[in-house]
Parts: sequence; C-alpha cells; structure tokens
Amino acid sequence: MKAYRSLLCVALVAAGLLAVAESPAQDTKATPAPQGGKDMTAKEFMAKLVGDYNVVRVFYGTTPDAPKKMNGTCKQFMSYNNFLFSEFSFGEGDAKITGLGILGYQEDTGLFISNWLDSRQTKMSIRQSKQKFDGKQIELATGVAKLDKSARTSRTITVFEDDGKKVWHRQWNMVNDKEQLWMELHMTRK
Repeated sequence: MKAYRSLLCVALVAAGLLAVAESPAQDTKATPAPQGGKDMTAKEFMAKLVGDYNVVRVFYGTTPDAPKKMNGTCKQFMSYNNFLFSEFSFGEGDAKITGLGILGYQEDTGLFISNWLDSRQTKMSIRQSKQKFDGKQIELATGVAKLDKSARTSRTITVFEDDGKKVWHRQWNMVNDKEQLWMELHMTRK
C-alpha cells in the first residue's frame, strides 16, 4: 500500500506538470477507434474497466515488418475512490515486462489524466484528455511538458467491445510529424 501512495504522489506531481503544458498538434487523419456501446458517465466507464483480463499486445513500431504479438494479463481495480489502477504483465523470466497505469477523472473539468510506468525503463508516460468525456471512449494525448526531449508524442483511445466483455486500446505516436498506429491492446475478460 505504501508503494501505491508513493506512486500516487508521483502521479499527482506529474499531472500538475501536464496541466500547465500546451498540447502538440496531432494528425487527426488516423483511423479512429470504433465507438463503444451506450453512453456512460466517466465513473461508470472506469468501474466497467475493473476486472481481470487476458491481453494480446500487438506492436507495430516504425518498421514495415509484420506486427509483433505478445500475450499477457491485466488486473484493473479502483483505489482512492477516483483512480483506476491497471497492472499489466507480459512474458516470463528475464523477458518479463510489467507495467502500472493510473487513470483518474477530474469532475470539475470533465477530463481524464493517466500515468504509465513499466519495468523496461524509468520514464513515465503522462497523457490527458483534450476534450470532455463523451460517454463512449477515453481519448488521451501527451503534452509538451517533457523532461526528455527525445520522448514521443502520442495519443490513445480506449473503448469497450462485445457488450463490455472486451476492451480495445490503441496508441498512435508522432513519427516524422505524422501520426502512426504504434500499438494495440486486445483485452478479454477472464
């Protein structure tokens, strides 16, 4: 529990940095994610994400090679009444990759903010909504407040499929000033 409190403090500081940053221009011509089912409040959407999932990660990257797939798991749960924690695990042994995502919703602004950490590096990914929640999908984008000038600018969309039994998450990165599909997570409830 102490680790989550420490992580929450780091996430809140990072959220403050992002809140004062400007958002970079994004190419809106990328293929949009499918629209989810019925409209929900942000709290209902987050509560519906809670559960244990089998995950297929599809990584596209920047090369024309075939996408790389990796199987894993995800456990998502609410904590501190306002935050959805997502614990991911892919691979085994020395090749095992773990990650932690924290998603929060700010009632007064109608915006989401997220932080992502993974075991491969000490960088944090911070994204925030540009527009109020539409009741069907969460769309997040990075800001310009990057300590690492080489950090990627990205955008994500998360929607439900199959009446909430599946979650589909897509990430686009800016590559040579163009938005490119980078990665997908296909999550199926266990």
